[in-house]
Amino acid sequence: MRILQYQKIILGFILINIMLAQDEVKSIGIREYGKWDRSWYTIIKGEKGNLVDIYHLIVKRKEGQTMASFDFLKADVPRLKDNRGRYAGGFYELIIPEGADPFSIGEKLVKTNEFDHVFMNTYSSVSTHIVSPNDTMHSNQWNLSKIKMQHAWNYTKGSNTIKVAVIDMGIDLNHPDLNNNIDAVNSRTFLSDDTSAYPENGNAHGTMVAGIIAAELNNSIGIAGMAGGWGTTKGVSLIALQAGPGPFGDISNSAAADAFDWADSIGVDIINCSWNSKKNETIPPPDLNTAINNAENSGIIIVFSSGNIENVSDTSNSEVRYPASKSEVIAVGATTIQDYRKNYTDSTDIATWGSRYGPKLDVVAPGIYISTTDISGTTGNSTGDYYSYFNGTSAAAPHVSALAALVLSHKPTLTANEVKSLILNNAGQVHSGTGYNYTYGFNQEVGNGRIDVSKTLDAIYPLSVTVNGPGDLAEGGTGTWSANVIYGGSGTINYAWDKKNDGSTYWYPLGSSQTQSLTMSSNSFTIRVTVHIGTQYSDDEKYIYRQGSGGFPKIRSDVLPVPDKYNLYQNHPNPFNPTTTIKYELPEPSSVRLVVYDLRGNELKTWENGNESPGFKQINWQATDTHGNKVPAGIYIYKLTATSHETNKVFSKSMKMVLMK
Repeated sequence: MRILQYQKIILGFILINIMLAQDEVKSIGIREYGKWDRSWYTIIKGEKGNLVDIYHLIVKRKEGQTMASFDFLKADVPRLKDNRGRYAGGFYELIIPEGADPFSIGEKLVKTNEFDHVFMNTYSSVSTHIVSPNDTMHSNQWNLSKIKMQHAWNYTKGSNTIKVAVIDMGIDLNHPDLNNNIDAVNSRTFLSDDTSAYPENGNAHGTMVAGIIAAELNNSIGIAGMAGGWGTTKGVSLIALQAGPGPFGDISNSAAADAFDWADSIGVDIINCSWNSKKNETIPPPDLNTAINNAENSGIIIVFSSGNIENVSDTSNSEVRYPASKSEVIAVGATTIQDYRKNYTDSTDIATWGSRYGPKLDVVAPGIYISTTDISGTTGNSTGDYYSYFNGTSAAAPHVSALAALVLSHKPTLTANEVKSLILNNAGQVHSGTGYNYTYGFNQEVGNGRIDVSKTLDAIYPLSVTVNGPGDLAEGGTGTWSANVIYGGSGTINYAWDKKNDGSTYWYPLGSSQTQSLTMSSNSFTIRVTVHIGTQYSDDEKYIYRQGSGGFPKIRSDVLPVPDKYNLYQNHPNPFNPTTTIKYELPEPSSVRLVVYDLRGNELKTWENGNESPGFKQINWQATDTHGNKVPAGIYIYKLTATSHETNKVFSKSMKMVLMK
C-alpha cells in the first residue's frame, strides 16, 4: 500500500512538471519564448511570462537609420508592412504575414546587425482600476466612455464642498437620483410669480442638465452623473436657480442676472447656463452682462452652450451666440457619437439642428442621445424618471461644468483661469488632419477639441522621475540608485528598473522597488527607471562609468546619435510654473526658429539659430517675454519652424502649454 502511495506521488510530480513545461521554445536574440497550450509567452526565469502577440514584431533600427532604408531581400525575409509608423523614439511595429514564422523572421533581422532591438510584441494586464458604477442605465451613457470618465473616477467622484449652480428652468428637487446632491436651502426661483425652484409646466430642461452633472453615482438606479459622489457619499452640490420660463420665452435675462448675483453672493464655484440669445445684439443686455462680469471677477467658472442652428437659413450665420461669445466664459459646442461637430445637414437621424461654431468656440462635448434625469413621474418628457434623447448644445455644456467640478474636487486651490486652461489645453483634437485642421491648437468647428476628462485630471499633478545615485564605481564596487518621484496627486507608484551594458543594445529587466543596487563588472552601464501611476508614465536614465578604464569617454561628433526625422515634443512639465522644457529633434543642419505665442497670436518669446547642427535639442522657458517680463497664467502656443540646409524642406509644428499661477 505504501509503495502504491509513493508511486502516485511520483506520478503526480511528473504530471505537474509536464503541465508546467512549455511545449516548444524559440528565441530572438537573447529573448526566449515558450509555447504553452497553443499560445506563446515570454520566458522569465524559466517560467511563463507575458502573452506574446505572434502577429507583430517590434524593431528599432540603429541610430540614424529608418525602416524605409532596410533591405528585406538581403535579409532573406518578406517585406514587412509597418503597422503604426515610428513611435517611442524610433520603434516600429511590423506585421508578420499570415503563415510566416515570426521567430525565424526576428532571428534573421537580429543577424543583420542593423537593429538595436528585435522582439515580439506582448500584452500586459491592465493595472488601472476601471470604475464601473452599478447605475442601471450606465451602459446606455455612450457620452461617458467617449470623454473617458471611468479612469477619471479613480481620482475623484466629486466633492460636496464644490458648488455648481444651474441657471435654468428649475430642477426636480425631489428626484430620487438627484435629491442627495441638491442644496435645497440655496436653491430658489427668480420668477416673480413662483415660490419654488421646481420646474413649471413639466419643463424638464434644467432637470436634464442637472442629471449630467451630478445624478447620484453607484446607487443602483438610473444614470451615472459625472460628479455625483458614490453610493451614499455625496457628490458636488447642485443649486437650482430658476430663471424661466417667462411669459414671453424660455429664460428671462433679468431673472438670469438676478440669479447670477445670488450665485455670486453665496460663493458658488461654477455656473452652468445651457441657453443663449436667439440673435447676437450689437449691445447685449447691460444687466445680464454686468452680472456675468461680476461673477467672473469673483473667480466663478462660467459655462455657456454655444447655441443651436435651428434652420437651414441659420447655416450661413453660424456664429456662437451671446453670452457664450463673451471671452470670460467657456463656450461649449456639441459633438456626435462619431466625434464630429453636430451639423444641421449631417447623417444622424436627428438632422434638424446643428451646433454653433466659430472663433469664439472653446471646446465641444457630446450633445446627442444623452441619457439623463427627467422630471419624476409623468409630467416631464417621458412617463418615467429618465429621458434618453436629450439633444443640443444644452446637453453638451453640463459635461464641461461637471469636468470643472471634478477638477476643483481634485485640487480646490486652482483659480477659474487655471481650470479653464486645463480643460482647453487637454481637449482631444478629434479628426485632426482628416477632417479638422488645427491652427495653434484651434479649429473653428470644434474649438480646442472634444473634452477629455481623464487627460485633464492627469494634467493637474504631472508625473516626473529622476534617477539619483553615484555616477561612477570601481570594478567590484556596489552602488544604490533611487527613483525621486515628483507627483502631487494620489495613487500607487509602480517602478521598473532596467540595465544596459556598454556595447550592448539590450535592456535587461531588474527590480520593481524604489531603489536598485548593482555591482560594477568590467563594463560601464546605463541604468533606467520607469514609473507609472494609473495611466501616467515617466522615465529617466543615468550612465554609470567604471573607474580606472582610462578616463571618462570622450564625446566624438562622429558617433553622436542623430534623429531620423524632425520632431517637436510636448513641453515638460505641463502645466508648469515657472519653468518648462521644450524638446525638439533635427535630423540634419537647419535654420531653426522657435516662437511662443499667446492665444491672440502675439509673439512673446523667440529663439533663432540660422545654422543649428543635427541632434536632440532642448530649450528652457522661464515664462518671460522678449523683454524679460513675466507673462500671466494661461494657455500659450509654441511653434517650431526648421528649414533643412540640405533639402530646403520646411518642418513646422505647433503645440499648446499651460502656465499656472
